[in-house]
Amino acid sequence: MKHHEKFHNYIEHESNFSQSEKELIISSVDSAHNRKVLSLVTWNIIALLIEWTILGGSIMTVMINGIHWIYILPEIGFLLGNFSIKSFWIKRYMKNDITWRDTFISAIPSVGPFIILAKLVKDNPLVIKGVKSYASYKKKKILKF
Repeated sequence: MKHHEKFHNYIEHESNFSQSEKELIISSVDSAHNRKVLSLVTWNIIALLIEWTILGGSIMTVMINGIHWIYILPEIGFLLGNFSIKSFWIKRYMKNDITWRDTFISAIPSVGPFIILAKLVKDNPLVIKGVKSYASYKKKKILKF
């Protein structure tokens, strides 16, 4: 099942929205561009959990062994690698739907996709509420794993 289909399924079964609200949310995010941004949000949540794990390990190692650059190298490597791969993937995946400036903003660890998502849905608070609800659901689902 693709990301947008999972989002549709989630919204259709969510009890916090009326039927008309569900239809409005689904139609608003149904464009190809918005579906691509939702996949970035999912990637971002997973990357954020990995980042927190690595950062926690780095902090514990620094606390035990003292400050040394080698202990924070995994965190720096992950951040740079994630930014680079995400930048190239976004530009390739979204082609002409997004500018280079927005590509680099989207690739910012932790907040990038949410900035782009906010630009897309800024005029529709109902969609914002639906996407926040879905992101919270995905985060809880991932944390259960």
